[in-house]
Amino acid sequence: MDRIPDDVLDRPIDGLNLRGSTLRTELSGGPAVIAFLRHLG
Repeated sequence: MDRIPDDVLDRPIDGLNLRGSTLRTELSGGPAVIAFLRHLG
């Protein structure tokens, strides 16, 4: 398993049903599964 770099964890996030304003605060509640999707349009 790879570690997520600090600069990625501290970037602002935006989306539905998110509690935190950065990925770090969103993941601070415990184990989580993350899916990164890329739109090519």
